[in-house]
Amino acid sequence: MPERKCFATVAAACVLLCAATANAAITYELQVTPASDVIGVGDTTLLTVSLVETVTDSDSSQIVAGLGLGFAEFQITFAGSSIAAITDVTLDPEFEGFGSGVPPTPIEMTTSPLVVDIIDELDGNSPIGSTVNGVTTVPLAVIEVTGVGLGSVVFTFADGPTPNAFETANSIGIDIDDNLVSDTATITVVIPEPGVVVLLTTGLGLLLLRRRSDRGV
Repeated sequence: MPERKCFATVAAACVLLCAATANAAITYELQVTPASDVIGVGDTTLLTVSLVETVTDSDSSQIVAGLGLGFAEFQITFAGSSIAAITDVTLDPEFEGFGSGVPPTPIEMTTSPLVVDIIDELDGNSPIGSTVNGVTTVPLAVIEVTGVGLGSVVFTFADGPTPNAFETANSIGIDIDDNLVSDTATITVVIPEPGVVVLLTTGLGLLLLRRRSDRGV
């Protein structure tokens, strides 16, 4: 009798272990490009945010098997919005809309963390992304950042606060919570280089002289 109990215990442990490691060869990460950029005050730059799934061994893509993403949520944390501020969030065209209480109405761009919920209307064209050598990349959104003051700001993109922050189009949760690798983007805001300032000043001076000359004629 003790032998049967021991066997049952071992069998149960094996089932749990197999379930926990069923997708051990699949990793997920948020990818932001470019990783860094230098802009001037009043200038803007665009950061593209994507979900990247990497499959190794004999596992299969959960995104492709689930016919694409139906829901995605990520958050952006940052400090120093007086240096560089988020001024717009645009969905990838494959998605149809934002979740409740998020962009485009209303959104507090200076709030950190900024939580972005993206939903797909299940119209049969859910975002599946592109797969190359076991790596599936699904673009999520484009973040516009505008230079406000001088200095550098690090924007960190991570898993959203919702327990199932990513779901496939058939509502099967992708088990990547607590395992999603975050990414960062560093935006540096600078004053124009002296040569650029001289060029702009010279051009303005020539324009004024031409106007005066035209008036004299």
